[in-house]
Amino acid sequence: MNDQIYQLILALSPIIPQLIILAVAARPAIYLNRKMLADFPSRKPFAWGFFQIIVILLFGVLSLIMAFSDTKERETLVFTGIMLCLLSMMMYRRNRWAWLIAVIIQVNPIGWIVNGIYLKNRWAEMRDKKETTDPGGTGMD
Repeated sequence: MNDQIYQLILALSPIIPQLIILAVAARPAIYLNRKMLADFPSRKPFAWGFFQIIVILLFGVLSLIMAFSDTKERETLVFTGIMLCLLSMMMYRRNRWAWLIAVIIQVNPIGWIVNGIYLKNRWAEMRDKKETTDPGGTGMD
């Protein structure tokens, strides 16, 4: 029995950090959404957006942490970590192109569909650098 549990843990070990990140990201996303809605009641809920931002930020931080391990992919992990952290910051500011890149780089067809629909429905709220007004932004920048 113990050998079976050990084999199961080994089989699941690649996805355990991902599951932890998903669990950790949910609570702050809900908090940020509630705070935004309390401060700006006319805004649409943005919990899924905050969740996606936090997940990408945490994966970026995880990549940077993994870069400090003894690995041949150090440069790749540093580059990936920095890019994901920057992407999450741009997503927080509701940059529509950052959101589009985030949807594309996901290696998950279900994520492409769900986030593609979310992005399509929220495209008008997202802003370009050229825009000077805050059309439905978080109001937290």
